[in-house]
Amino acid sequence: MSQKFSLIVARNSAIGVLAQLSIKALSFAFSVLIVRRLGADAFGQYAAVLAFGTVFAIFSDLGLAPYAVRQIARWRNLSDSAEQTGRLYGNVLALRLLLAVVTSAALIIAAWLTQRPALMVGAIAINCITLLLYGVQGSSESVLAGFERLDLTAGVKVLNQLIFVVIGTLALVTGLGYYGLILANVIGVSLMAWVSWHAVRRAN
Repeated sequence: MSQKFSLIVARNSAIGVLAQLSIKALSFAFSVLIVRRLGADAFGQYAAVLAFGTVFAIFSDLGLAPYAVRQIARWRNLSDSAEQTGRLYGNVLALRLLLAVVTSAALIIAAWLTQRPALMVGAIAINCITLLLYGVQGSSESVLAGFERLDLTAGVKVLNQLIFVVIGTLALVTGLGYYGLILANVIGVSLMAWVSWHAVRRAN
């Protein structure tokens, strides 16, 4: 048992470190490309859109993720583990989607009240789609983390970053500007959410 636990910890740690290094390297290289292709004004608007999302993102979770991980880790060796996990997953998913909707509304209203340009408000609204997608991905990640499948959660994050870089590069080259980057992000998070959700279905 202890040997198996050690192997799980070693595997998760190694994959986690490699995933983080890969994401950092991709992010750095792509950030340089974004600045060069967008220019100062467009990049400033793009950074502001991301900043709005970051400020409000915390309200779309409110501690549900760590709670779910803790509960699932406690239940996983019980005879009715699958039933309890499935019920908790459904409840957490519903709550996170509701919080994402409320947070998105607050974010768009805040952008409008602070008199952001219409183009930027539209970009913020599109970016809000990722809050809903992260609701699915975050709920699924909690289940996978509870079952100690951090290798899967790390893998989908690398996949997300890779998709964002590839599609984002195409968007920049074709002149779609930062709207193209936001759409690339939505596509990447969509795929990450789908893979995470599918992994939870297989785990149960």
